[in-house]
Amino acid sequence: MTAVIGAGPAGLLFCLVSRLFYKAKGGRPERWPILLFDMRAEYARDHRLRLDPEPFRALKRELGAEPPMRELMDFLEAQGFSPPTNLLERRLADLVERQGIRREVLQLGGPEAPDLGALRRVHLDRGRLREGDAYSVVAADSAHSAQR
Repeated sequence: MTAVIGAGPAGLLFCLVSRLFYKAKGGRPERWPILLFDMRAEYARDHRLRLDPEPFRALKRELGAEPPMRELMDFLEAQGFSPPTNLLERRLADLVERQGIRREVLQLGGPEAPDLGALRRVHLDRGRLREGDAYSVVAADSAHSAQR
C-alpha cells in the first residue's frame, strides 16, 4: 500500500502516472492499493502554473497509448502548459478517480489527528493494511507543510 499525502497537482500526478505505469507492466491495481489524502475537501486557487513540457512529453512517449495520458496531454497542450491550478487539479482528480483512486480528507498532526509516524497504525486498525504488508508514504503536500 502507498499513502499519498497531498492531493494537489503533485500528489494527483503521482497517483495517475504510477498507476498507469504499474498497469502497463501487467500489475493488478488491487495488488497495490494507493490511498490519496488531503487535509481539505477543496481549495480555491486561481493562479496559473508554468509547467515544463519536456517531462510530460517523456511520459507521453512512455504512456501515450493510455487514454488518460492522452487526455492529460491534450489538456496541457491546449493550456500552453500553463493551466489554472484548480482546473488542472479537477482534470487530474477525474483521471485519478477513473483509476479507482479516491481522495479522502485526513488531518495529520495535532492533538486529534495522527502524525506520519502513526499513519501506518491507522491503516492497520482500519483493516486496510495487514502486519507485514509493504507500506510507503509519498509526501506530495505543500512545500510549506508541517508534515513535509
